[in-house]
Amino acid sequence: MLRLAKEREELSIVSDQYGAPTWSHTIADTTAHIVAQSLVAADQQAWWAERSGLYHLTAQGTTSWFGFTEAIMAHSTVHKKPRLKAILAKDYPVPAQRPANSVLSSRRLIDTFCSLPQWQTALKLCQG
Repeated sequence: MLRLAKEREELSIVSDQYGAPTWSHTIADTTAHIVAQSLVAADQQAWWAERSGLYHLTAQGTTSWFGFTEAIMAHSTVHKKPRLKAILAKDYPVPAQRPANSVLSSRRLIDTFCSLPQWQTALKLCQG
């Protein structure tokens, strides 16, 4: 988005597909936190056996691609701010169809290991 903002006067952004933007540092930090918890367990094998399974790790909250782009462009370090035009997914050609809602529940991970940040908080940290 930042590169496109520098290159274009207007950006057409999908407004009807929702997700939870998740910064790679959120994934790395959470993973490190979980591994650290395992290292202090008296019986690491039992600790992992009790907690094995499928977990979703995403930032909390939901936004559309359009909402995410608005939040990115609102940051003070973005000097060239193109006009943002909301469009529907059907009007944006992509090779593969994408779901309208790709939000995953991280409830099991949160209940088992630790809390996760809101996507807006992670974005602020990412932007510095």
